[in-house]
Amino acid sequence: MRINQLDNLKFIKIKNITFSNLYYTDIFLLVGIGIIVLYIRNFFKDFKPYDHLKAIIGRFLFIEQESINSIYKEDLPISGNKTIDNEKIINKLLPKIIQLNPLNAFIIGINAEWGHGKTSFLKRLEYRLKYDLKFKNHIPITFWFNAWQHQDEKSIINNFFNQLKKELSRYSGDAKTSINQYLSKLFAIIDKSNGIKFLNNDILSTDSSIEDYYANIQNLINRIDKKIIVFVDDLDRLNKNEISEVIRILRNVANFKNTVFVCGFDKNYVIKEGGFDHNYLNKIFNLEINLPKLPQNGLWIYLKDLIEKSSVLRKNEAIIKEFNKIFEYDTEDHPWMDISLDNLLINNKELDENDLNSIPLTPLLFFDTRRDIKRFYNSLITNIDTLEKIDDVELRDYLVFKLLIFKYYWLIDSFKGKLLNFWLGDQSTLKLQKNKLYFFENRKDIQNIDKITIFSVLEYLFYDNEQNLNQEGSKRMNQRRYLPLYLNNNIYNQSFSYSDLLTAHKEHNISSLIDSRVLNESNKNSLLNDIKSYILREDNLKNIQDFDQAITVIKKYLSIQISHTELLHLLHFGESIDGFKELSNTKIFIQIDDVFGNFLGQLNEFYSTGIKNISYPNDFFGSYFNKNDIEGLDILNRSYVKEKTIKLFQKFANKERSIQEISNKLYDCAEYHCKPFYLRLYYDEISNIYKEYLKNNFFEFFIKLEPLEIVRFFDVKSLASLFVTKKDKEDIIQQAKELIKNKTQWTETDLNDNPFLRNGWINFLSYIENISKNIDLTESEIEKKNYLIHYIREYIKNGFIIPNKSI
Repeated sequence: MRINQLDNLKFIKIKNITFSNLYYTDIFLLVGIGIIVLYIRNFFKDFKPYDHLKAIIGRFLFIEQESINSIYKEDLPISGNKTIDNEKIINKLLPKIIQLNPLNAFIIGINAEWGHGKTSFLKRLEYRLKYDLKFKNHIPITFWFNAWQHQDEKSIINNFFNQLKKELSRYSGDAKTSINQYLSKLFAIIDKSNGIKFLNNDILSTDSSIEDYYANIQNLINRIDKKIIVFVDDLDRLNKNEISEVIRILRNVANFKNTVFVCGFDKNYVIKEGGFDHNYLNKIFNLEINLPKLPQNGLWIYLKDLIEKSSVLRKNEAIIKEFNKIFEYDTEDHPWMDISLDNLLINNKELDENDLNSIPLTPLLFFDTRRDIKRFYNSLITNIDTLEKIDDVELRDYLVFKLLIFKYYWLIDSFKGKLLNFWLGDQSTLKLQKNKLYFFENRKDIQNIDKITIFSVLEYLFYDNEQNLNQEGSKRMNQRRYLPLYLNNNIYNQSFSYSDLLTAHKEHNISSLIDSRVLNESNKNSLLNDIKSYILREDNLKNIQDFDQAITVIKKYLSIQISHTELLHLLHFGESIDGFKELSNTKIFIQIDDVFGNFLGQLNEFYSTGIKNISYPNDFFGSYFNKNDIEGLDILNRSYVKEKTIKLFQKFANKERSIQEISNKLYDCAEYHCKPFYLRLYYDEISNIYKEYLKNNFFEFFIKLEPLEIVRFFDVKSLASLFVTKKDKEDIIQQAKELIKNKTQWTETDLNDNPFLRNGWINFLSYIENISKNIDLTESEIEKKNYLIHYIREYIKNGFIIPNKSI
């Protein structure tokens, strides 16, 4: 109101309101109407229209505490507006609670172990009571009483009655006064008794005035005529005194009519912690409902649902597929077979390695509750996110190992240093050794089923069989170099990843990968072995560029790690690749003293073997390849090997080499050899190269060295082979063939090689004489040369026994 310019009183209109006759003073009118409505409601005691409206609005406005758009799953109960696993129990319990009109408080116990869904059950029950329109004419007063949030008996009691006061005040103005009077008297008695006598006595019998206050609350509840349902959760979080205090509230100080307490608790915990017996609790609870554990398929379906809906996991479908295989679960309707375990798992018998047998892996071996599933899921997304490249690991191995460590976290210590070598061996491929599972003995707190579960996982990951020995080059966990990926997601960069190797191979840049990520690592040899296995696989040799890269890596880094058998397989396959012959001439066989030069010598050894139908245990190709494999070579045939051997020996001899180096390489340059008689004959071209070397180094060898040194240096048969005539070679070969043809056993002395040896050494002397004629020698040098020739003649005459020093 205001005085206008005409000095008259006038009501001011509310601005921006479409109703032209609405004034500010009308607000007072609306408030008055509301007061009258409330008065009529209280007078006639009819709260149903109010409750109906409240239930309808509540359903639409219902907001449950949830972790919305959270990467991790919090340990929160299931929202009340969502169907739960025990919905059938809710359906049966609801109408019975609605129809219940107890004269004293009726107490229902919802019994389950920690984490098995008690809180979710209570929340769902509360939601259905408040918002299920089937019960709209019987909507109760509900509230939660969480005693664990308070420390002493006064605060626990005060919390309960303050909540009760708040709820009843919605329906009666007398609630606050009645409850305050009762509460005040209650605290006075507690203070007087110091909280000790009060714990075990009937409070209402201690003071007549408190009975009146108690009766006032009973009358108040009668007038309101609505059921009061109190949800008491987490009794299994309380200590002994707190449990006793809550039970006293339920059965003593709040034992009101038309009141129902629904308590979530772990009965075994309450009995143990509270010091009660079963009979005592039977007097407290009018009804106990035991919630069943979530079945195996329920656990798996819940985990599967989390993985499917995850916005952070990569390759969700692949992860689910692998879990299906781990748990041998193909469809949601597929029931798990019960694990049939003999008495071994039930009794307390100590297990040894002979008792250990694998069992099928099922969810119940790793999870008990949804809470476990959430914790594992949170751990899984963290691990996979840290790993970065999921393709770096064998996914099933990775998931199985994470299940194992989730359940038995202490096992991670068994994968460190020398402990790892103790029970998985020290080879590049790890193999489980059942008799060395020391942690079974050290852990006295695990049951037999735990031991069987651990063994089942370890046997899968590190199975000890022949097939396992041939898995090098894979990315499975049993490959030592990949362990860091599984143990700590390679956060310390201890192992280059499988995808790193794939990328380097694709870009033909494996050498750079080795230089930067392998050579300085303590496990260098293991890493190199893995790279070797990778580059030797035929599916990684698709073209000549791939083959070229393999040759480069082998020459530069793998000369020690690679075997002749592996090289034979590689080159045999390489012959089928376009460009191989050119590469063999320009890159593979270019030095006689590198890894491929040594292999060339072994090939020449095979081709030069005079009798190939004789088996020798030390044959250089072992048992994996026989003569047919080598003779099947097309490009690397006998003619090619001879030509390349001579060429590379010439190249080797042209450089500054010692007589020892040159003589050692002679072994790989034989044209013919017969092992039973240790007979080795060289190509004429090789003999000429060697003779030319001696000629070029005449002073260094024949003049500077003493005759005794020279004689001791040369192998008798090798030197003779270099200097014999063609006729001498043919004769000795024919004699060897005749001996082998006519006898089944031989010794070196069976071959009469004296003429062969004598002729060769005599030709050697002639060679020295001829060389010296074309060289300017001083008198002292001529004297030394003559003494050498005389010494060697005596050596030949003496049957190739070192002459006496006096000659």
